[in-house]
Formats: sequence, C-alpha cells, structure tokens
Amino acid sequence: DVFALFAEQGTGKTKVAIDRVGELYAESKIDAALIITKKGVHAQWVNEQIPTHLGEVPHVAAYWTGKGFTKNLFLNTPELKIASVNVDSTITKTGSAVIEKFVKMFKGRLAIIIDESHIIKNTTAKRTQACYKLAPYASHRMILTGTPIAKDLCDEWSQFKFLDEGIIGIRYLTSFRNQFCVMGGFENRQVIGTRNLPEFKSRVDPYSFRVTKESDLDLPPKVYATVPFEMSDEQKRHYKSLRDTFMTQLDNGDVVSVKIAATCLLRLQQITCGVLPSAEEGGEHTLIANPRMDALMDLLDQRPGKAIIWARFNADIELIKRALGEKAATYYGATSSEDRQKAVSLFLDPASGIDYFVSNPAAGGTGLNLQGGGCRTVVYYSNSFSSLDRWQSEDRTHRIGMQGTVTYFDLVCVGSPDRRILANLRAKKSVSDLALGDIKEILNDEVD
Repeated sequence: DVFALFAEQGTGKTKVAIDRVGELYAESKIDAALIITKKGVHAQWVNEQIPTHLGEVPHVAAYWTGKGFTKNLFLNTPELKIASVNVDSTITKTGSAVIEKFVKMFKGRLAIIIDESHIIKNTTAKRTQACYKLAPYASHRMILTGTPIAKDLCDEWSQFKFLDEGIIGIRYLTSFRNQFCVMGGFENRQVIGTRNLPEFKSRVDPYSFRVTKESDLDLPPKVYATVPFEMSDEQKRHYKSLRDTFMTQLDNGDVVSVKIAATCLLRLQQITCGVLPSAEEGGEHTLIANPRMDALMDLLDQRPGKAIIWARFNADIELIKRALGEKAATYYGATSSEDRQKAVSLFLDPASGIDYFVSNPAAGGTGLNLQGGGCRTVVYYSNSFSSLDRWQSEDRTHRIGMQGTVTYFDLVCVGSPDRRILANLRAKKSVSDLALGDIKEILNDEVD
C-alpha cells in the first residue's frame, strides 16, 4: 500500500506508477489518484504520460492551472479520477482548498504519488508540511525519485515520513539524527556522516525498490567534451578586480562562510557569461563582451540536428534565445505551465522548426523526457553548483528508448572556476560540500 520507487532518471518510474494506479483501480481499491510533482512536469503527466501508459482504463485526468480543475473530477461517476498538481500549489490559498476538496471526496480510496520526491526532503518547508497533511487521506502512497539522498540521510527520512512514520519509527528529526547521523561542523549542527546504516536499511528496504541504469539497462555510455574559450579583455579586467578583492577578504579572515564564498563564485561566473553584476542588490546588470556566446554559436554550427542547452542564469537563457531566434524554445522560471508544455512538444516534433530547447536544470532538469526528438547534442552553457541538478538534467536524454549516443558539451572559460566546478560536479560534489580552503584553491587559477 505504501512504497518507494528509487529509480534513476530514464528507467521508467513514471510508467510503473501509472501501471500501479491502473491496477489498484481495476482491483476496486481506489477511485482516484493525486499526483504531486514539479511545475511543468505536472502537466506532462496528464498530457503525455497518462494517455500513453494507462491504456484503456476509463479515466478523467486534469492538471492544476492555477485556478482549479475540470468539474468532471468531482462528479460521482465510475471513471478513475486523476488530479496532477505542482508542489507549490499545495501552499497557495486557492490550490490548497481545491486539493483538500479532492482528497476529502475520495478519502480512503485514494492513491497519492509524489514524483521527484526529493522535493519534500526538507521537513521544515511549507510544501513538505502540506504533503504530510494530505497523506492521511490516502489509502495508498508512493514516492518516486532517482536521488533519494541528495545531501544526507535525513533527506530519505523525510520522504519515508510521508509514506508512513512507522517504517522508520522515528517522528522527529533530532531523534533521527541522534540515532543514524554523525554530527559536526558549527555548533555540532551539521550532518557529516552516518551510523547504524544496516539498521536503517533493514527498516526501509521492505518498502523500497531500487533501479539503476548501470545494472538494469543496456544504454550507450555518455560522452563528454569540453569547449574552451578565453575571456575578453573587458571581462578579464572585471574578473581580476573582483577575484583579488575576494582573495584579500579570505586572507584577512573577513570571509568565514562557504555561502558567502559561493556568492563570490557566482558573481565571477556571471562575468564570464557576459553579465556585469550590479553593485547594488536588485540593480540592473550590465552586458559586456561575451565570448561564451560565440563559443556556443560555433559549436552549434558544427553539430547537426537538435540540441538542448542548459544555462544557470535567467539572463543566459534570454541572451541565448535572442541569439537563436525562432529556432529556440525556452523553459525556465518565467515560462508559464502552458508554454512549458508547448516548448517540450515543439522540440520533440521533428517538423516544428524548433531545433533548440533552452532551459535551466532547476526548471527542466527533472521529470521531462527530451530524447524523443532524436537529440544528440547537449550543451552546458553555464553550470550551477548543484551536482543533483547536473546529473538529473543529463538524464533528460540518457534514458529508455534512446538511439545512438548523446554528447554532453561543457563551455569552459579559461582561467575561471568553470573547470574546477565541472570536475566537482562530475565527482557528484556540490559547492556546499566544499570547505573555504577548497574554494580558495578553485580561485587560484590565473587569468592571463
């Protein structure tokens, strides 16, 4: 009745979940299902996944549009009712009211699926708490993710708490840490390791199923390549000034926080992307010479067919869209749910004229299947500091059904943190995993 499907991206976990819902309905165990996932992905469940995998099961499905659901979801008719919502709608006034109405109507004969369930890894977040409140209405609960542990063991505990507190048997985070985590860092508040891991696994394994690409699928290997380029003279001038100031602050002990250090890395990265950050918070950024864009355009000229371009900053996405024009579709925070679905559909359509899908991993890196259009080229225009974002976004094209080999290109600015950041990401390390000394070493690369 409750289970966790820890299946890596592209191994078919969405199909498994839909098959299970159809099976429960056929066995007269449920009348409805609620799917909770990320924005944009929630619409894809209804528009693509459910019609493809649910087969001839009679059903009515709708996704959250910001206003409500079709009235058919609330009619007393025999069809299976499926509502798909983005996780943030659970904490809005309108969304929470409509979702509560839906789960109450089908209480006790309802399946709730949390797709990409690492979205509820933070127990104190409002959306996590909202999901916990919905759980008792469901007779069946599922969590789906390829990355149950993004940072530490507490991530997995939070997700199992939604399934059933009795699985691990610990209600409070502090108690869980005391039993299964090694604490350290500032005031002993940071999780630095695990303990009693065999006991933890013995509790969760009966409710878990793990699928990995390496052991369960026969997919071609990923191919990686870097495209180096140099800064313009203007970029070098701004970059050196900011970096030297920051290194002085590090040496003087003025900077003692990894978070502050990461902010400096971010600003240096913006400069190498052709954007000069404003000195004032919220101020206008200034565009400067941008060899990174030249490197992207040269690469795309050499690669036939469609390409996915991942970029960290919204300004990057807007600049890329401007450069590629009508051949590009964008998918990021400012894109509406309707336009997100349109962007995916156009990119996957060989005859649409849309050759480029431009997104950031935070928005498009999970839940999307982007390999159907025959894409063989993925470009990382700029990388975030999150290893989770990186490997999830790679798997939008490396998945079941792919044909041929996909090459992942990284644009690397010579003399910038790009190379070191990329090495950390490939080793599945985020900047938050580093110490100040590590960040100082990253900044030691010289700019000619």
